[in-house]
Amino acid sequence: MNEYYPYLNGLHYADSEMFRQQYDKQRKKKRVAYTLWAIGGAFGFHRFYLKQYYAGSVLAAITVFTFGLFGIVGILDGFNIKFHVGHYNNDLAIKLSKNIRQKYLKGAY
Repeated sequence: MNEYYPYLNGLHYADSEMFRQQYDKQRKKKRVAYTLWAIGGAFGFHRFYLKQYYAGSVLAAITVFTFGLFGIVGILDGFNIKFHVGHYNNDLAIKLSKNIRQKYLKGAY
């Protein structure tokens, strides 16, 4: 089964296809997040990709203001990328599912 199966429960075929298309277009990929982490993990590049702007800014500020001494924080943050990507994609699936259900209830279809 696919990762977003629970969010399709009760949707019509056309709605579930719309959900799949929007989800596949907007979801974040672990490979991209790990690549950005490898390039600029100390500066929070992977956090900006996941739209976690505050956390990315904090990582960048810590690295800049300590002259890279605490770049270890960015390195250690790499161990949590899988969790952060999964959390982002789960929140996206919930949001898309709610939006589609609300449009259906309002009679937009």
